[in-house]
Amino acid sequence: MSDSSDDTGSSSAPAKPNPAAKLALLRSRRLEARKANSQATREEVARRAIDPRAAARAARDIQAAQESLSKQREESSRPRVVDPSTATISHINDRNALYNAALERAYGKHTKTTKENLERGTAI
Repeated sequence: MSDSSDDTGSSSAPAKPNPAAKLALLRSRRLEARKANSQATREEVARRAIDPRAAARAARDIQAAQESLSKQREESSRPRVVDPSTATISHINDRNALYNAALERAYGKHTKTTKENLERGTAI
């Protein structure tokens, strides 16, 4: 009553892979992937190579556009309300100027004497 397949002595469980062989296989695959990536990178760099004449032409175009834009700005600049050369600067940008103006409206009357003392140099 015994099967002939049981007599061969083979088991139905799969054999465990050799860890060293598996590691060697993974390393070889990684090496192949690195080589392929390196080759692809070299091809991409060669494909994107820029002709020096084209780069010079692009630089001239950019410079011409900037000059045109600066000329337009000079021609269409709106007049300034306050001359920046004569005004007292108490801000670092326009947003800060608005904030300082709001603080001055809210607390200006309370800080007037302190500001005057600081300007005279008699503040304690």
